Amino acid sequence: MTIKLLHTEPLIDEVIQAIIDFWGEGLIHIIITPDTLLEEDLGISGDDGIELLEVIEQTFNVDFNYPDDGEDNFRHNFDLDENEYLFTGEGWSSGCLFANLLDLLRLSNIPTIKKNFFPVQPIITDLSVRKLHSVICKIKRLT
Repeated sequence: MTIKLLHTEPLIDEVIQAIIDFWGEGLIHIIITPDTLLEEDLGISGDDGIELLEVIEQTFNVDFNYPDDGEDNFRHNFDLDENEYLFTGEGWSSGCLFANLLDLLRLSNIPTIKKNFFPVQPIITDLSVRKLHSVICKIKRLT
């Protein structure tokens, strides 16, 4: 299904339809509401999450990095702090593996080791459909 936009800001139902079109048959038995979380409720993470955001940008003719002024406007537009991310990465990272080894050795309780090796712990801020819609509308109003 192709979404034909007749107005500047998309309806939240149009954003939901774009997610359904992207994720396909995996969502047949799932009811998506504005409060649905992309990762926790739909299982969209890692590269799939990035690909979904690219599809959303194309579908609604927005740039999540707007304005393109050299700043990290993606983080600003989604209200993300430096250590916050929208999706969990796929697979194991070396940092994650090392952290698990430290936990096994019970060394991670030593504050110095935690401070030196893990100065900022990543936080996943699961993106809701409502927040995604809000960011799209905010960028549409600015452009």
